[in-house]
Amino acid sequence: YTAIANGGGGSTTFTPQTLTATGTVSNTTTLLVFNPSSIVASATITLPASPTSGQTIRLVFGGTITSGNQVITTLSLAANTGQTLVQSTTPVDATSGDTISYQFYNTFWYRINN
Repeated sequence: YTAIANGGGGSTTFTPQTLTATGTVSNTTTLLVFNPSSIVASATITLPASPTSGQTIRLVFGGTITSGNQVITTLSLAANTGQTLVQSTTPVDATSGDTISYQFYNTFWYRINN
């Protein structure tokens, strides 16, 4: 879908994917919505196997679970085979409304927000 920037100054096209449990992000996904119907005790999200250089993935949590409530108690993020996840902190859980973004260059995924 296409999101319009505040003030109508431009738009960004997203290729969305929805997960409700452990899974792998599709190669063309740019927006992953983790939206279970109830709190998930543990989940691992594996980043795409064949991303393009410069690809950004936004991970968004919640939707069905209201903002501010926990969505995942124990969250693990994993790079795919031959890739490295570079980040200063690893998220250990996710609350509804949280957004985490990663960008891929060479064989590395870099966290680009807190």
